[in-house]
Amino acid sequence: MMLRVVLISLALLTASGLSGQEVALQQYVFFLEDGSKLKGELVSLTADSMVFRILGGQSVGLQRREVVRFLPEGEVPAENPPAKRPYAFEEQGFFHLLSFGANFVRTSTDGMDLGLSLHYALGFQFNRWLGAGVGSGLDSYSLRNHYQSVPVFLHLRSFLGRTNVAPMLLLDAGYGFALTDRDAGIAESRGGWLLHPAVGVRFGAHPKVNFAMDIGYRFQRASYTEDFFTWNPGQEQEERNLLFRRFTLRFNLLF
Repeated sequence: MMLRVVLISLALLTASGLSGQEVALQQYVFFLEDGSKLKGELVSLTADSMVFRILGGQSVGLQRREVVRFLPEGEVPAENPPAKRPYAFEEQGFFHLLSFGANFVRTSTDGMDLGLSLHYALGFQFNRWLGAGVGSGLDSYSLRNHYQSVPVFLHLRSFLGRTNVAPMLLLDAGYGFALTDRDAGIAESRGGWLLHPAVGVRFGAHPKVNFAMDIGYRFQRASYTEDFFTWNPGQEQEERNLLFRRFTLRFNLLF
């Protein structure tokens, strides 16, 4: 490094000693200790300091320790573009799915009716186009009216691209076991069939854990016998045969 300082200093002295003509100084790229870079003409250089002129003619002085290295502009290596994350999604083998979702519908009298869901499914991915499994969980179709069920369903899924961010199709079909809640006035309940098609996006293609979101429409048949007056159960009751139809938004972990 000392030899390089001496040679550059000699070149600067030679250039400054020339008279009657304008001398263009060498352009250098200076790599600073904070990770930034500057480009300019090297004006003077000693073992402890340096001065260079940046674009616009402004002179900048730095302590030698502030500069990690400096290279002639033509010798600066080209920066490599950031490496693209490899596609490593396991297109074949057993899979687990954990999803948390919200379902909602707009009613004519009460505004928005909201429910929540939590599901788990275990299955086998035959290839990128087809995976199949079985699942269960807990669904709430109305937090206000306490309509709940335990679903048991066949889970099908398909990924539509070999990319880190890929669209996906999903289908859940099976049976939902409706739950009673005597404290909320639901004395008896019967379940029914369920169907839930959805479209979504998988974010990431890691071999272990990936995140996905989907939006769909859920159908669930159920019947509930409700007490009109919870303080006098069994005296005044009404049976409701319902077909829940809900827009759904789910957040999924795939592993």
